[in-house]
Amino acid sequence: MGQLSLRKPGRRHNGDEGGAAILEFVIVLPFFLFVIFFLIGTAMSFSYRQALSQAATEGARSAAVQPVHVSAAARRSAATDAINDTVRNQADLTCGTGGLVCDVSISASVVTVTLSHNLRANPLGPMAVIQGMPLVGDVLPHQLDYTASARVSR
Repeated sequence: MGQLSLRKPGRRHNGDEGGAAILEFVIVLPFFLFVIFFLIGTAMSFSYRQALSQAATEGARSAAVQPVHVSAAARRSAATDAINDTVRNQADLTCGTGGLVCDVSISASVVTVTLSHNLRANPLGPMAVIQGMPLVGDVLPHQLDYTASARVSR
């Protein structure tokens, strides 16, 4: 009787194909890691930007709904407290710390809150590692800004 072969007909088997697999892995690995870290960094940036959006909106709303007789300083304080409460939950930051810049401007009828964070100079937690990676850090956002306005209630 003949021997049973599991090899495909017409294909020769070389014993050194493991070296080719390792070489292919080494060539593909940097690209694969770039894509993975880019996706993680982008997701973290979007999440933090959403937190800034929510904080600016909460700050503007908090200042706008204060009673009519409340001073502009008290409105600013209410806005800053609302911003700090919101951002602290997401990134453990407050206005003026960790690179978070908060600007609350109040006119006769509108409160405008602008939040800015330079992520290049002040990265957040794990984003520090991702922002510092060659190529990946260059394509991620370096600055996040958000502005929200609310009409002052009368």
